[in-house]
Amino acid sequence: MKKALLLLLFMSMAGMYNAIHAQTLMDFVDEVRGDTLVIKSINDLGEPNSLIDAMDLDVDAPEGRVYELKRGNSYLQDRGPYNLPTDRKTRIVGEQMGSIVTEGGDRPPRIAGTVDAEGSPQGFNFLGVQSDFELKNVAVHVGASDGTEEWFAFEMTGNNLDVTFENVLMEHNSWTFIQSNNGENNSLTIRDSYFLNMTGLAVRRNGGIYDSENEPLRKLLVENSTHLHAAGMMYKFRNHAPDSAVFNRNTFVNASGQLFTSIGYEHNLTVTHNLFVNSNVQAYYPGLDVNETDQDFLPHGIINLNHLPDGSDVADNERKVLVAHNGVFWDDQLDTIVETLNAENVPCPGDEGESECQEGGQWMTQMITMNSRTQEIFDDNDRYPYINEANWVMAGDPQFTDHGGLMTTALDDVIEWAINTAGPGNTTLMAKWRTPGNEAQTGEGQNFFNFDWPVAADLSYSNTDYYNAGGLNRFPIGDLNWFPDYKAQWVALRDDEYAQLGEALNTGNIPVSTESVVQDRPTTIELKQNYPNPFNPSTVIEYTLAQTQEVTLEVFDATGRKVATLVDNNVQQSGTHNVRFNASNLSSGIYFYQLTAGNQMLTGKMTLIK
Repeated sequence: MKKALLLLLFMSMAGMYNAIHAQTLMDFVDEVRGDTLVIKSINDLGEPNSLIDAMDLDVDAPEGRVYELKRGNSYLQDRGPYNLPTDRKTRIVGEQMGSIVTEGGDRPPRIAGTVDAEGSPQGFNFLGVQSDFELKNVAVHVGASDGTEEWFAFEMTGNNLDVTFENVLMEHNSWTFIQSNNGENNSLTIRDSYFLNMTGLAVRRNGGIYDSENEPLRKLLVENSTHLHAAGMMYKFRNHAPDSAVFNRNTFVNASGQLFTSIGYEHNLTVTHNLFVNSNVQAYYPGLDVNETDQDFLPHGIINLNHLPDGSDVADNERKVLVAHNGVFWDDQLDTIVETLNAENVPCPGDEGESECQEGGQWMTQMITMNSRTQEIFDDNDRYPYINEANWVMAGDPQFTDHGGLMTTALDDVIEWAINTAGPGNTTLMAKWRTPGNEAQTGEGQNFFNFDWPVAADLSYSNTDYYNAGGLNRFPIGDLNWFPDYKAQWVALRDDEYAQLGEALNTGNIPVSTESVVQDRPTTIELKQNYPNPFNPSTVIEYTLAQTQEVTLEVFDATGRKVATLVDNNVQQSGTHNVRFNASNLSSGIYFYQLTAGNQMLTGKMTLIK
């Protein structure tokens, strides 16, 4: 009897202890500001899952709830998948910051997987998006801290959703970042974002941004975003063309597979002001991936259209496609892909039952704006009065300010990958692209987990032909986040630009430049205030040249001692240039940056605070 009473007493005390120490929402909250909860991180708690635990416990959240994540902190999870709330919009927003591609300072907050208590890697096992969702000012790694990669990060499983990704950095995947498997009538908006190293699986098709596996989107908008170094298909529509898709002012570099993968049934598509560099390069064998790509066994260019099948809801004279003011560059080295495959008589992977390749075919290039059938559709104004193209600008190398090896070493990786992945039995992964010699990337798994920050590339460019590519408002084409001054001007004109693009789509009339609304280009050199300022440890110095000339850019300390040469008497073309200055080896203080161009010299002042 005593034993029974003691056991009962022990159980009662244990229950009281657990009740007292049960985790509550506020255990995971650092600060409350109105409807915003600032969430503690693994840096604060020493344990993962704080974000998803907070969302689980927040059962009485108001409609406008924001989960704010702290810059420089990591939000890791070792369990999943996790389904977001179904009864309200979920907003996960990083601490306030500027453009993710130009700002230094503390890293954006990182969401990723980690290793669980048993030592097993648990990758970021995706969030199931079941209601409206916003992610902003956050970095996402689709994998675990040991370098393990997962298939995807977000699955749109609900219906009638509005999903937005803004100013996010996403890196690594084995398939895609976002997929829509079962959800119907959903809208996806991506803007001001930076995607890289989509290289996690030795499969030709995988490694992109979005896959519409089973259901079409109601609306897709991709705007002012950069896509770097990817193995497979970027935006994959298959046989599920969105009701509306707009790609405006984006940059693609070394995106190996098809950019907008489809069998060609798009009926409301706008592709304008984009810059495509060394992308859409994987070779084609007639019938390759026929269930996902071209039905007539033709190569898949950047744009791929086919005649709609009988019984379609959209008539030929109602299809609307606008393709205008895009820039394209393919390095001559990429020609070796098809040359090597045909010289070595590499068989199509379909010979092992992977797809429906045709016997006797040969590998052919897909480095084309569009195939012959697609071009015929664009040219047939009687049958397709609202399908129009204009002004493909092929002006050579954009002359990026600092490509971080993307145009050299990383290009070699793309070529090697494209050759190895073409035939059957490929087991080779595309190499990751990283900043050479970045000490922060050393150690096991660190090259995967600690992303380059500030971002390694500076894809502002000096090729004036892309600056003057026509288009609306005469802004540089591609992601305008690389040109902050122009981006600020564009934001003021954004609604007007989309109104003009919509009118062009609906009338079949290609819009022309409204150059007068943009500030006149300078007739002399201009040196802008560095940004950010004060800074730690890096900042961006921007200057504008009125003509092609020799340029030197140097940095001096307060005593006049030169501490860095950023541009060493280089010939640069007219236009805006951005140079990143990293002062990690210097102490806090006042520094001066001096630009010499021709016989002109300008000086700026900046402050390093550590």
